[in-house]
Amino acid sequence: MTAKETSSETVSLCEKIMYASATFSTDAVTSITAMYGNIFLLEVAQLPPLQTSGIIFSSLVCMIMTSPFAGYLIDRTDTRWGKVKPWLWCTLPTQIVLYFMAWYVPNVSSEWRFVYYFVVWSSAEVVQCCYAVANKCKVMYMTTDTKERDSITAFRSAAQLFGLVVGVGYHGQIVAAYGQELHSDCSASSNSTVTPAHLQKQREGYMISAGVTGCLLLVTTLASLLGTTERSSKCCTYLYLLTFT
Repeated sequence: MTAKETSSETVSLCEKIMYASATFSTDAVTSITAMYGNIFLLEVAQLPPLQTSGIIFSSLVCMIMTSPFAGYLIDRTDTRWGKVKPWLWCTLPTQIVLYFMAWYVPNVSSEWRFVYYFVVWSSAEVVQCCYAVANKCKVMYMTTDTKERDSITAFRSAAQLFGLVVGVGYHGQIVAAYGQELHSDCSASSNSTVTPAHLQKQREGYMISAGVTGCLLLVTTLASLLGTTERSSKCCTYLYLLTFT
C-alpha cells in the first residue's frame, strides 16, 4: 500500500468521535428499555404481568429475527449515498417516533392498550435493530485498514459503556423527580393507593425522558451521518456476519 493510499484510509479523531456518538445514544436507548420497560408497563401503563411478559418477549423475538435479515439487506444495498447511510437516514425518524410512542399511555381500555404496546414495542425493536446493525456495519465502510478499524471499534466500545451508564442515569433522575411526590405521599399515608393525579405525574416523567432521548438520538445520528464518510465497499460480501457479534 502506497503512502497516498494509507493517508486516504486514515480516519481522523473527529470522525471516530462522530461515529461513536451514534453508538452512545443507541446504547442509552437499550439500557433504558431494559431497565425500565418492565416497570413502566406494569406500574405506569398498568398492564397485567402476563401481558407485560408477552410484550417484552415478542419484542425480543422480533429483534433476534430482524438482525440477520438487516445485515443481509444492508449488504445488498447500493446507492449514490452509500450502503449504510440510507438505512440510518430512514430508520432515524421512525425510531424516534416509535420510541416516544413506547412510553406514551393511550386513554383506551386495557385490551386495546395491550394491542397498542404489543405493536409499538415490537415495531420499535425491529427499527432499532436495523439502526444498530447499520451503525455497526458502518465501520467496514469507513476504512479498509485493519488498525484503523480496530481503533474505531475501540471508540465504539467506549461509547457503548458510556451510553449504558448515562442513559440509565438521566432517565432515572427524570422519572424520580416526577415520582418523588408520589413516594412521599405514600410513605406519609397508611393508604398506598396511587391516585390518578400521581399516576399522571409519573407518565409525564417518562414522556419527558423520552423527549430527551429522542433529541439525543437526533443530534448524535446527524453528527455521525454528516461527520463521517464511507470510503470503501470492498468487504461488503461478508458484512452481514457482523450482526452476530
